[in-house]
Amino acid sequence: MEPQPSRSVAEALADVWSWHRTPRFLDYVADSFGVRVADLAAFDALYIYQVADGDLERGQFDHGSTFQWWEVTDAGVRECGRPGQLLGWRDAPEKVRGSFYRWPYVSFLHCGERVGFGECFGPALLNRKAGQLAAGPGGIELAGVQVVWRG
Repeated sequence: MEPQPSRSVAEALADVWSWHRTPRFLDYVADSFGVRVADLAAFDALYIYQVADGDLERGQFDHGSTFQWWEVTDAGVRECGRPGQLLGWRDAPEKVRGSFYRWPYVSFLHCGERVGFGECFGPALLNRKAGQLAAGPGGIELAGVQVVWRG
């Protein structure tokens, strides 16, 4: 069976865009990555991609099974191909601004009512999480999210 893009999950993960430039995001980074950074993020864009295979409970994804990309900016969430900014050396100086990547990304694996996702927001900011999908007032929301791995 051909995997289907989960735009609603991508949109739920994209919610971080609306507050990534705020002090609230620094608290989120401390909770999610176990490190405290002082500088605010200022992403140029956020990329989200969906994989078809992996073990979401352990946070292990087969990135070779990537089949859908989305770009998140102030204009909203739109489908895209693999962004050229993510090719090459991930930590190249031109790709980093302070503690954060200019073009961070989130990968995810959607299995029924469960989702596993990995956030890569900066050179020292990599994790994997797992949680439940729940209906919310604005669409799908993530519930019961737990960190299953920190890099």
